[in-house]
Amino acid sequence: MVDTLGLVWNVVVHAADIPDGTRTHQLIDHLLSYLPRMKKVLVDQAYKVAFVEWVENNIAGLEVEISSKPPSAKGFVPVKWRWVNERSFGWFNFFRRLSKDYEKTTNSAESWILWANC
Repeated sequence: MVDTLGLVWNVVVHAADIPDGTRTHQLIDHLLSYLPRMKKVLVDQAYKVAFVEWVENNIAGLEVEISSKPPSAKGFVPVKWRWVNERSFGWFNFFRRLSKDYEKTTNSAESWILWANC
């Protein structure tokens, strides 16, 4: 999870066979504990089902905006705000430890991503 500047606020690393959005509510719970003024979360199309439903049922007043390209668009279309997240991951390409999956545990992988953000 990154802010509008692309700075990492929180990370969840999980196995590849777990769909995106299933553990994202842990991020929001953690962030709301120290960011009570947060009003909107911008998410990708992959989070549409599980995450949006969880937010609607558990958090009053938090708006979820799903970024996706217009249905009539063909080919590559830059999606609103996605470039901020992609730029952050692009910065991590310069951090050699994150170039491959060297970590044995998800906690270690999360820690290295946060360390690279520093």
